[in-house]
Parts: sequence; structure tokens; C-alpha cells
Amino acid sequence: MKIRKIFVGVIASLLLLFSGMFLVHSTQAAVHYGTPAALHGKWKSSYISGSGRFKGHSTLSIRGHHVTYNDVHGIRRESIFKTKYSKSGRIYTIVGRMYDNAPASGIKKAMKIKVYNHHKIYFKLLGQHSHSLNRVYTRY
Repeated sequence: MKIRKIFVGVIASLLLLFSGMFLVHSTQAAVHYGTPAALHGKWKSSYISGSGRFKGHSTLSIRGHHVTYNDVHGIRRESIFKTKYSKSGRIYTIVGRMYDNAPASGIKKAMKIKVYNHHKIYFKLLGQHSHSLNRVYTRY
């Protein structure tokens, strides 16, 4: 009787162990094509003070299948096409291709956008260190 209880306990624990290995996590984000409708529109950062042409607002424009961002001084205007996004909580990860001054296949660009509310977001361009682009934006 005692051996039977131990055997049943071992079998039950092994079943629980192996069934946990094959569970799909519900927090996995699905990949969607285009850009999220909640982010569509024009956005601008707060005023960036500097000297000469290095002062003003950074701008961000999000449309159906592309994202365009413009640095404070207007020299670095880039557009990302063929976008895909995934959402995890309030954070959107958008990946696409930049074809401006790039090879025929484009350069892969990624960005993260955290939504604070319907008119305020935080935009971060991944893989690049840019103080004038990585900041809070408001709708205008």
C-alpha cells in the first residue's frame, strides 16, 4: 500500500513537470503588420533648448504602414517603411526598413513606444543614442 502511494505520487509529479514544459505563455505578443491605430497622427517633443539651429522640437509622424521622425535641427529626417509591431502591455515595439541612402534591401530599424495616455507617448529609437529623439512626445 505504501509503495503504491509513492508510485502514484511520482507519476503525478512527473506529469505535472512535463505538462508545464509545453504550456504557451499568454504574455507572448503577436506580430501585426502596419502601425497601431492608437498611435496614428503627428507628435512633437517638448522644446529642446540649445544654441543656434540646435533648439526646437523633434517631430514624429505615424501613419498606416510607415513612421517618419525628424530631429531638432532638421538634418536627420528618416522614414521607416514595411512596419510590423507587437504590443506588450502599454509598450509597442515597431520594426521596419529604412530605404533612405541605404542598400536595395534597406536597413532594419527598431523603436519602442510607451503609451502614457491618449495624447502622450515616450519614443525610443533602438540601436542609436540620440538625446533629441528619445523623449516624451505629445499630440499636435
